[in-house]
Amino acid sequence: DPQKTLANPGALPTQQEAALQQLDANPPKDYDKQLRRVLFQPGYVQAIREQAFDRLQRRDLKQLKETLQVSLPKLDALAWREWLCERIAKEGWTDLTPTLVRAWSVPFPGWKDRDDDRPERLALIAMHGQDHLVDVVLDLLVNADPIKEQNLRLRCWELLQRHGQRERLVALVADSSVKPDDALLGGLRAIAQMISYEMPLIVSTLPVVMLTGSLSLVD
Repeated sequence: DPQKTLANPGALPTQQEAALQQLDANPPKDYDKQLRRVLFQPGYVQAIREQAFDRLQRRDLKQLKETLQVSLPKLDALAWREWLCERIAKEGWTDLTPTLVRAWSVPFPGWKDRDDDRPERLALIAMHGQDHLVDVVLDLLVNADPIKEQNLRLRCWELLQRHGQRERLVALVADSSVKPDDALLGGLRAIAQMISYEMPLIVSTLPVVMLTGSLSLVD
């Protein structure tokens, strides 16, 4: 049964490859679901994951991207993460920029190289250019949905601070013409007007404010 073979991460890669070919000829209704599971379920070798990726890209690109949006930031397999980031850049999928930023912002277990060498950052540079990288992250911070993408905004803020962009963040909070209706930035600007000499402190504490959803010291 090719479906059972493909669903078994412990099956031999040659058997899994043969199962993929058989299922290609007569795809079951849940074939795309099986392919998505192969991408991120532990136990599959990378060669089989790559074949599943290619098939899902041809069959349902939207589902593939949705799967990447959810799973890439949580992926622990370094070689597979690197391959996925390189493929995203090669395909020019700029709509996955927020996904790459989320993945880049999260510390990766066992990563010992420079943060600048993270595969997500390299993919962003390949798509947007190194000179525009900071602008891309800053644009996400400003324009991401303040409710649905609050976590993304926090990740962008952390990345910009981590990479020495505090002055850009201070300027953002100080410039009332940028997103004047944004509740979070508006609240920070109100505080900054009262204690303008502590603007760097405001910038440093924003992640806490974004996590709690409140400017109250009690919360």
